[in-house]
Amino acid sequence: MLNEREMEENSKPLLADEKKTEGLSTNSAALAFVSTIIGGGIVGLPYATLLLGLVAGVVVNIIFCYVNSLSGTCYL
Repeated sequence: MLNEREMEENSKPLLADEKKTEGLSTNSAALAFVSTIIGGGIVGLPYATLLLGLVAGVVVNIIFCYVNSLSGTCYL
């Protein structure tokens, strides 16, 4: 049978900064959203270029770069 001191020692994390938390923190959730948006754009732009053709695809990419820089500024 364990006494109180042994129970306390067994319940402490192995590392001092180790925490038992579940779910995402605010920063992790924000990074997950941003990575999802960027990932969708990486997949969507070549497909849009395929559908639009070379000239219109390049124009749409330039417009997308401008809008992306504006939205990045808003995130910051």
